[in-house]
Amino acid sequence: MDVIVFGTGRYYKTKKISIAEKYNILGFIDNSQKPGEEGVCDGKRMLNPRDVMEYADVPIFLMSAKYMEMYEQLMALGVASERVLFGINLKPAYDPFEKMIEENNGRIVVREGAVSLEIGDRVYRCQTSKEMENIVRTIYRESKPVIQMIQNLPLAPISRRYGREHGTPVDRYYIEKFLEYNREKVQGIVAEFADDSYTRRYGKKIIENYIYHVNGWGENTKKLNLVTGEGVEEEILDCLICTQTIQFIYEIDTAVYNIVKMLKKGGCALITVHGIAQISMYDYNIWGEYWRFTKKTFDELVGSFDIGGYDIHSYGNVKTATAMLYGVVVEDLEEKDFEYDDEQYPVVLTLKIIK
Repeated sequence: MDVIVFGTGRYYKTKKISIAEKYNILGFIDNSQKPGEEGVCDGKRMLNPRDVMEYADVPIFLMSAKYMEMYEQLMALGVASERVLFGINLKPAYDPFEKMIEENNGRIVVREGAVSLEIGDRVYRCQTSKEMENIVRTIYRESKPVIQMIQNLPLAPISRRYGREHGTPVDRYYIEKFLEYNREKVQGIVAEFADDSYTRRYGKKIIENYIYHVNGWGENTKKLNLVTGEGVEEEILDCLICTQTIQFIYEIDTAVYNIVKMLKKGGCALITVHGIAQISMYDYNIWGEYWRFTKKTFDELVGSFDIGGYDIHSYGNVKTATAMLYGVVVEDLEEKDFEYDDEQYPVVLTLKIIK
């Protein structure tokens, strides 16, 4: 069967094998193509949707998650609704909604001039993207109890201190997992910020250890300012543990530069920061809290430095992120809740630098 494909982006690329196995693609239409001009996609001609009539009565496959907007566009151009086919019916499923339709043997077709979503023994009919949006919302409400759960959540968290008063904050699980994994690096001359609890917990063969603080607060503490360079000594450390610190420093590029500067050749910095997290108001009011991070942040920060190598990891998922925001602690969750890391919902980002 000959078809035209409307859409040449990521959605089409996800399903291009599936459509090529079942249909003969004559050409493409795409809004990125200028009206009246001709382009090329996968070796076939590509036109603007306004020029779709050049393809006569050939069926048109809508290859976008915004399929109803495409449908409305074609109807406005005078295309017969019977020509329209929906990429949502092709595998693989593009998103959770398509997965739900697939699992229930559902499909979207045009019947009697209207779009018909058929799933199980239910049939929903619509003409516009807004109507389809309402249908999808209804299906989600009926099939996803989590929606009702979220609707019933309180507006305030149970703790504004990460749950410290009743257990272990969620971010600490990931931080300690990272340090445990890299404990062989915590040796020789080691430094840590604010206190040396992680040095003592994970260190081995410690020759000497330092505690750094920007104001020099605390016993056995050295004053160190990663922005001004005060207290920064070149190539003195085998390992620097820097947990949840640089988000409080506006000049993060300078801070990371000075961290690298303090490492001996072959030395290691173990750095952690927040991805998704509430603001620590205590720190915010004292020295400010400026940043939330992604893996790209770290890539940009250290990619240009002259170092031996670095490794970035993202920990967390939507459940643990929600738990942390509400002040739910590690002890309230199960081990399996921490086994899945979803890069779209980073709770903690870690950076290991080897100089």
